[in-house]
Amino acid sequence: MDATGGTPCPNRVGARKSRQMGMISQRHMTCIAREASTASGGIMSEMLTESEKHERLAKIMSGFQTAMLVTHGTHSHLRSRPLAVAEAKGDGVIYFATSATSDKVREIENNPAVNVSMQDDRKFVSITGNARLTRDRQLIDKLWSNAWKVWFPRGKEDPNLLLIEVEPVEAQYWDAGGLEGLKYLFQAAKALVTGSQPDSDGDERRHSKLTM
Repeated sequence: MDATGGTPCPNRVGARKSRQMGMISQRHMTCIAREASTASGGIMSEMLTESEKHERLAKIMSGFQTAMLVTHGTHSHLRSRPLAVAEAKGDGVIYFATSATSDKVREIENNPAVNVSMQDDRKFVSITGNARLTRDRQLIDKLWSNAWKVWFPRGKEDPNLLLIEVEPVEAQYWDAGGLEGLKYLFQAAKALVTGSQPDSDGDERRHSKLTM
């Protein structure tokens, strides 16, 4: 018997060999589920207030330095490109620097509806909103980075320098890092053992959709 009163789990070497052979027994999966449940405190889902969801979105967004901006190109085809995030505000508004001669400026002028996506190995954000172009000198001065001189050699006063401001309409986040990842591991292991589907949307700390 192990400390939880269940059948002893196979040692790590045995479990690794089973995985290498493509065979994970129900006993292995039960142990994974039990260990993940213990590590996560047994909490499987949590509902958040709208304010808490907005705070969580802002916290996740603060960890990203780049994002994919998706615009409507010619013939309504979608186009995406990576951009450095100049600023991601707590209310979900995102700023990017761009050249006035770039294709995305014309695309935004023709259709301001855009999507911004951010992702790493375990955290993901998708924001749907409307973009506008601005030459606000105070805002440019506030957000200016010396790294931008590569594209704007005349600095903050470069006539080609524009900011793209994305005002969100709705947003979604997925967070499978840290404790949230352990909770989902438990759900996935339990589902595999019982033949059910994992409750992927039951915990709003891990995934939620927000109206902005």
